Order: sequence, then structure tokens, then C-alpha cells
Amino acid sequence: MTKFEYDIFTVSWGHGASTDPIKAELNRRGAEGWELVATTRDESPEDDHDDEVVMFVFKRAKG
Repeated sequence: MTKFEYDIFTVSWGHGASTDPIKAELNRRGAEGWELVATTRDESPEDDHDDEVVMFVFKRAKG
């Protein structure tokens, strides 16, 4: 039976800010064999153009 390990990457950024650092982190994890399996973001009832917070969940087979 395959065993997996999981890792969570949480990030926040403001509206209009560059997403390049986030994309670079996601690509780095992909290159290391991590598979993105879930994402979620804050769902605040009022959007005052506050920072968005996103959680990315990754898994990979334990080696």
C-alpha cells in the first residue's frame, strides 16, 4: 500500500499584487514531485479589497 505525505502552503496577497512569487512556489513544489490536491481561500462576507488568503494542499508518495 502506498503511503503519502502531505504539505500545506498558505499565502496571502493584496489585490493588484503580483502572483509571480506564488506561481514560482507552486512550480518549485511540482518539480519536487508534489501534487496539488486541494485549494481553499477565505470567503469573507465583505470584500473591502483586503488581502486574499489561499491554502494549497499537496501530497506525494513517501519514498
